[in-house]
Amino acid sequence: MPKVSTEHKEQVRQRLLDAARRVVLRDGHEGATTRAILEEAGLSAGSLYNYFSSKDELFEVLAEEIISENVRAFALAGEPHGDTLVRFAAELLTEPDLPALAWFRGRLSADPDVRAAITNFNQAVVESFEPLVAAAQADGTIDDDIDGAALIELFDVIVEGLNRRQVMGAFVTDFDRVGRLAIDVLLRAIVNERASSS
Repeated sequence: MPKVSTEHKEQVRQRLLDAARRVVLRDGHEGATTRAILEEAGLSAGSLYNYFSSKDELFEVLAEEIISENVRAFALAGEPHGDTLVRFAAELLTEPDLPALAWFRGRLSADPDVRAAITNFNQAVVESFEPLVAAAQADGTIDDDIDGAALIELFDVIVEGLNRRQVMGAFVTDFDRVGRLAIDVLLRAIVNERASSS
């Protein structure tokens, strides 16, 4: 039996991730079954488990990929770090994210693998954004007394809560209003007064 190249394995793995993203966008998180993902990818039953230990791991990797793409896109914008951070925060807090992310992170489970996957994703979020916060502190936009990692996690908790409430259809007001208020409150708390007055 011929050996499958590493490049081929990576292509199939990415095909599964791309299929999962399309299925979630088309059918929502409820429709993102293993069968639907495999059909979308054009792969046979069981193929997913050759590349991911579970559907949870697939969604963890997909969620990390989406966050990384967004961070890279904003970092390439070429604007001051503080402006990049504020613009990115504004987009996340005023436009509902992929429902799959809220579904993935909102799963309350006694299963240690599910908890570990969510913890790993949360860690990836903090690690992805720390350089942006550090750069904004270095250029004087954000007060350098702020705990950068804790700020990212606080922001992430707010985004997660907004997305979960949006997915559940449980807003009393709406996503946009609460998100804009969160931006306003956070900016007042973290922006360096010297930077904002110049």
